[in-house]
Amino acid sequence: MLRELLTLLESNDGCLSVNELSRRLHAEPSAVDGMVQTLVQRGRLLSLDSTGSAPCETCSAAEGCALAAFRNKRYVVAPRS
Repeated sequence: MLRELLTLLESNDGCLSVNELSRRLHAEPSAVDGMVQTLVQRGRLLSLDSTGSAPCETCSAAEGCALAAFRNKRYVVAPRS
């Protein structure tokens, strides 16, 4: 599934979040996050942090939400040197 995740990111024009990846891969966000973190550690993906997330900022449950941790990070395939 790591190859499928990389292929999905390579074929995407922009960058994708863990939530977007999990939806497209039909996998749990926590499983996708583990795969993404492995690929980041191996230097295959870059993590891009975006600031602010309007839906989470106004949600009363945002502080305890497990998915909120995934919302602001997006990933792209690292350029090969």
